[in-house]
Amino acid sequence: MMEFVSEVERHASAEELSLEAVRGFGKYGVVMPPEAITHPAKFSVSLVEFLVRRYTKKFAVVLDPFAGTGLLGVVCALNRRHAILIDVEPKCVEIMEKARRNLESQTLDGKCSRMLVLQGDARNLTNIWLDLHLPPVDAVITSPPYSSVDLSGGDPAKRARRLALAGHDVRDFLGGRARNAVLSHYATSPANLARLPYGRMLNDGVADAKRPTYLSEMLKVYRQLHWVLKSGGVAIVVVKPFYRDGRVVDLPHHTHILMTSCGFVLQELYKFRLPSRSLWRIINERKRPEMPRIRHEYILVMRKINTNSSQADIYNHDQA
Repeated sequence: MMEFVSEVERHASAEELSLEAVRGFGKYGVVMPPEAITHPAKFSVSLVEFLVRRYTKKFAVVLDPFAGTGLLGVVCALNRRHAILIDVEPKCVEIMEKARRNLESQTLDGKCSRMLVLQGDARNLTNIWLDLHLPPVDAVITSPPYSSVDLSGGDPAKRARRLALAGHDVRDFLGGRARNAVLSHYATSPANLARLPYGRMLNDGVADAKRPTYLSEMLKVYRQLHWVLKSGGVAIVVVKPFYRDGRVVDLPHHTHILMTSCGFVLQELYKFRLPSRSLWRIINERKRPEMPRIRHEYILVMRKINTNSSQADIYNHDQA
C-alpha cells in the first residue's frame, strides 16, 4: 500500500531527514525529570537538536508555546540559546520547572542560557508578552497538540494482553515509550486545544469559525506567533497526518494554509520518518487496508516576511 503524501508537498519539495535514533532523552536525560518520559507526545531529541542548531544562533531567543516536557528548552539552554516555554497544562509546567531547576543545579560552569517557564494559553501570547515585557523572539519551534484525541490510554494490563495476542512487543507501546494516546492527567485544562473537534477549512482557505474548533483556535495561535516573532524570524512547526473516521486528515497541509493566511511564507519543508507505528495506526491500517499509510511527520519552516510594523518595533520603541 502506498504511503500518504501531504498536499503541502505541492508547494515545496520535502527533504527527508535521516537522524540518529536516541533512546529516551539521550544525554539530556540527566536534566529531564523521570516523569517526563511518560509524556505521550515527546519531541525527537535528534530532531530538536537539528532544528535548534540549524535555524538559531547562540544567544537567540526561542519560543515553544506547546512546550510539553520542556525538552526544547533544555536543548536550547545547553546549546547557549535562551528559551521561553509555555504550556497550558499544570502537569507539564511542573515537569518543566523541575528540568529548569536541574539545569541550574547541574551546570555549575555557567555554560547554560536562560530557560523561562510559564503557564499560559498559546492563544493569548500578546497579553503575556505585554504583561511581562518580554522581548520579540528569534524563532519558534513547536509541535502543536492534536484535536479530539483519545484521552484515556486504557488499562495497561489489558493493553499489554491485546498487544501480545496481536504479535507485538509490548515494550514498543507501553512504559517509557507510551506514545499512543494523550493520557488524561496530561489533558486536564479546559483550555487544552486537544479537547476541541477538528473543524473544517472553508473554500477561501480559512478555518470555519462558527464555533471553536481545533483549526479555528490554531489560527489564533499562529497569528499570535506572527506577532511575537521578529521580522524575518522563523516559526518551525512539527505536525503529522492522522486517521479520523476512515480517512487521513492532512494536518500538515491545513497548517500550511493557516500559517500562510497569517503572513508566513514556507521556506523549507522536511519529512521525518516515524520510528514506529502507534497502536492506533496499526488498528486503523488493519481495518482499512486500502488507506494510504502514514509513515512521516512533516516539519514546516515558515518565515515571517519583513513588515513595517511588528512586535519588535513596538518593543524597541518602548525601550527607547
